Amino acid sequence: MLIRFVGLMALMMIPVGVFFYFYFRRMILFWSHRDKSRIVRVVSILLAVLAALGSLNPFSVTALVLLHVAAAQVVVQLLWLAGKRFIKAPADSGDTQLSDSPAENPVERPLSENLTEKPLHKNPMNKALPEKIYRCGLVPLVVTALVLGYGYLHMKDVEPKNYTVSINKELPDGLTVALISDLHFGTTMDREKLQRYCDEISAQNPDIIALCGDIVDERTTAEEMRQAIQTLGGMESKYGIYYVFGNHDSASYSSNPPFTVPELTEAFEAAGIRMLTDECVELGDNIVLAGRLDRSYSMSMWRGDASHEGVESIGRKDTKKLLEGVDRDKFILLLDHQPVELEENAAAGVDLQLSGHTHGGQIWPVGLISDWLGFGELNYGEKTMGDYHVIVSSGIAGWGYPIRTGSNSEYLIVKVSGTNRAAGDRESGGEI
Repeated sequence: MLIRFVGLMALMMIPVGVFFYFYFRRMILFWSHRDKSRIVRVVSILLAVLAALGSLNPFSVTALVLLHVAAAQVVVQLLWLAGKRFIKAPADSGDTQLSDSPAENPVERPLSENLTEKPLHKNPMNKALPEKIYRCGLVPLVVTALVLGYGYLHMKDVEPKNYTVSINKELPDGLTVALISDLHFGTTMDREKLQRYCDEISAQNPDIIALCGDIVDERTTAEEMRQAIQTLGGMESKYGIYYVFGNHDSASYSSNPPFTVPELTEAFEAAGIRMLTDECVELGDNIVLAGRLDRSYSMSMWRGDASHEGVESIGRKDTKKLLEGVDRDKFILLLDHQPVELEENAAAGVDLQLSGHTHGGQIWPVGLISDWLGFGELNYGEKTMGDYHVIVSSGIAGWGYPIRTGSNSEYLIVKVSGTNRAAGDRESGGEI
């Protein structure tokens, strides 16, 4: 699999290199005022090779910058081609001059010969302004700087997102659930900033606080991992704080993980946060909270065997099996990092599912493309299927780079309201 991936990326480097060769060549010719010399070609090739190598890791900041430069240049190219026929060169372009041969007297020559022009070297600085803007190559760089600058600031702007869900089950006092997902601690915020959002959540008096995976990742240090979990553990709620694994939490995407799964488990336990791995807990008289093991894991990881040696790997349960023995008259809240198996969850009797993972399309237009092409079951927001509701958060931060251009950073406050059958019976005189 790894060899195929590397081979695919190497193959993609060819068109990337060709694209940037022509981009750099045109820009160098504009600023150097040179003809198509060998030096220009060599420099253009070297820069194109560097660009291709920089795009080899699609999750690096370098690749992100190059991608935006390429996208902006494609737009500029299309605009230039579309408007080229409407652009005329200035009357005095500086590219030509009258013949000044001393062997001829211009007064004695015919008028047609006097106007004969002798071409000079082509100087791109003498082009019309729109063509200068196109050839100088600066527009894609400026656009990229503005877009990514906005994305950097936008990622750090975390806002609460409120949802109201009505269910057809008895829930007299209602329920408030706070959700944090995809923190990827260390990417965009430190402990002090995380504490501020935790205080905001506690101030809203939630009944349940759900941590829906990817709280940390392979770039989070062991100390940062402990800081994040300790800070999250300080939040206050009626029924406590519950966590389900995300696909990055075990740092399994790194060949040298900064912490082990047992260390992560120990940190959650020390902070008083309950880990749910394909299990259910009853809260109060009529609430069931089910937490899924992320579909990227086996149970052996959670049981404390980081090497996976000597421990039988137990796969993720299906929802129907997970909810065996659960009273379907109770409100069932499901936490699953990835918004998958929605139809299965609806058929199993889940009332509300909360998920993250998608980041809502962290970089524009990934989210739009995902929706258009039908990738995934739900990229962002709320969906209802009969009595089943699912809400997907874009996450409180992001992964890979501290930039978000396609969605908002958020934590969720979900207010669930149900029926109050006992009160209704008393009001109608039907109390037994």
